[in-house]
Amino acid sequence: MYKPKAIMSQSGLEEATLSGSLGGGVTLYSGISIVGIRSRFVTWFLALALAALLSTRAVGAGHSVAMEPVAPGPYAVACTNLAHDTAKLAQLGGSLDDYWSGDNSRYVGDILLEPAATLKISPHIPDDGLYSRRRNTQVDFVILVCYPTDAANLRPDYVLPNGQVLPRMQRDGEKPLLPAQVCIAIYPPPAGCGLWPLLAFVHGLGSSPLDSYSIDFLTRFASQGYIVAAAFHGDGRFLRLQLDDIGDVFYIVRKFDAFVELQALRPLAVKAMIDALLTGPDFGGSIDPERIGGIGVSMGGETLSLLLGAQLTDSYWSQGTVQTVTDPRIKAAVGYIPYAGQNFLPAFGEDNATARNVSAPYLAISGIDDPVAPMSRMTQTLNSSRGAAYQVGLSGVAHQYDTSYADDIFGWAVPFLATYLDCGEPGRSSWERLQQQLMVAGGLDDRLMLARDAQPLCYAKGWNLLGNSSDAALDVGRTFSDSTRFSTVWTWSGATNDWAFYAPSLAAQGGTQLADYAAAQGYRVLGTVAAGGGFWLYAQRAGSISLPPGNPVTVAALGTTLNSGWNLLALGEANSPRQFCSALNATAATLWAWDAVTGTWYFYSPGLDASGDLANYIAAKGYRDFAGAGKSLGPGTGFWLNVSSLQR
Repeated sequence: MYKPKAIMSQSGLEEATLSGSLGGGVTLYSGISIVGIRSRFVTWFLALALAALLSTRAVGAGHSVAMEPVAPGPYAVACTNLAHDTAKLAQLGGSLDDYWSGDNSRYVGDILLEPAATLKISPHIPDDGLYSRRRNTQVDFVILVCYPTDAANLRPDYVLPNGQVLPRMQRDGEKPLLPAQVCIAIYPPPAGCGLWPLLAFVHGLGSSPLDSYSIDFLTRFASQGYIVAAAFHGDGRFLRLQLDDIGDVFYIVRKFDAFVELQALRPLAVKAMIDALLTGPDFGGSIDPERIGGIGVSMGGETLSLLLGAQLTDSYWSQGTVQTVTDPRIKAAVGYIPYAGQNFLPAFGEDNATARNVSAPYLAISGIDDPVAPMSRMTQTLNSSRGAAYQVGLSGVAHQYDTSYADDIFGWAVPFLATYLDCGEPGRSSWERLQQQLMVAGGLDDRLMLARDAQPLCYAKGWNLLGNSSDAALDVGRTFSDSTRFSTVWTWSGATNDWAFYAPSLAAQGGTQLADYAAAQGYRVLGTVAAGGGFWLYAQRAGSISLPPGNPVTVAALGTTLNSGWNLLALGEANSPRQFCSALNATAATLWAWDAVTGTWYFYSPGLDASGDLANYIAAKGYRDFAGAGKSLGPGTGFWLNVSSLQR
């Protein structure tokens, strides 16, 4: 909801400062200041902040390093057409910001110089009570896309009427010029690899993609190799709501239906934008549909939470909720000063509890002194969510952005998104950085205040033998619900010697379709993969998921679950098969892992290893050698262990 032109009055506002220890080993970050809360809500806010902080999982000991900032990426940047008709602007009157933000019955679409060359979507608004004023209509949203381009792109920059620059902007008749690149798509490379990840950027309330902070986000991420798309939400078309109004309970109650509609229109527009880009002629053939992320500022952060599954508060008095449009294609999201409700009104139901429906990774970068998007509400939201979750506090930052903050913001956002969107490099090295990072060196006083790590897990097209190496159960129905990506999931029970099965296409039919099919085939319905359990996945295309947050499964813990015969397992520690079998004293055993790239088996036998016959046996059978290929039983790897006999 950050709007650069807004100036927050300090008259009639109170300031409360918390510092020092809260007891129980939890220390509140020294100097946390909450500025601009109306006096009648100060006591409420302090109680809420205390409860949220006490419920936050402590940052793990591994997060202890001050990392260097992330430099701007290696790519030059270009943007799609957004040429302005200055003559029409003068004729129609009004400020440029009115058109960008939708204020005073104006919109950016009214002043386009080359409208046919400008990206636009016109989604149908459902006949739904959420959209009290615009149900069953169409609403236009203009789209701006900034993307990596070749240094040889000599198109001139475009200067907007206020002097702001859009780099190498396309003009009428011109198409995007994306650079040739080394195949860096998810591992293993699918057909047509070399596609680019997509970021949906969502600006704050009353703002636009052309505000100075938005341009920073668009161009910074485009330079890192992302296609970054942003809709002009034109919030002023739906409700005239300013920053000061957000803290006014009486104003919100009076305008609540319109406020709900405005919030619900945003995820609908973002989903329609992603649909259009994936199928459109300009970028459709260039975007990797398995690498879609989001970044939202202020209310844009709320929009992403809604798209990921949180439900919107649609009743002020009861704090009841309703589901807006969701989009499971968004694999990870970053919120900068993200809005999760005010002190008197949570965004996602009572105590923001419907965020439990969010399982995608989310990074919140919050201003500790933010009165408009209180940090405690976002802490509450992250604590309710189920996926990887991180919250960074920026000391001294209220509801604002300045270019001097860039090192801290992008020093967190870039490695986070790379971790959860890129299975190859830079994903692996970014995951290693993220597990260690406590702060970004220099710049603001930033600190990681909440960390719930979850290992990213990559898979290939076709059959994959994977594993839940976390000590928390993996929810199969939630994780593999998309029938366009996943066909079947299977796991084996060594205790009962039978298979459990899940198919999203059958589950989507509802009723007893899945259960009836499983029973007819003699299977059990697969609901969860237990900690340390392996599973087979048939994927229709390569991609990634995130394992449930938790601690790595150890060899000692896994040893207590073994059964005589075949076991389908996963380990959270990097062990060689020799180390693993030695730790379990499993001398009469065989161990197998599947190579999805080559479609062959890795094999190990401690008995053959001890006799010196392992290499010859592997060569004779056409298997792969763990040691020779540098293959370990690391996180995410599923493997079979037969502890009774050697199968020749």
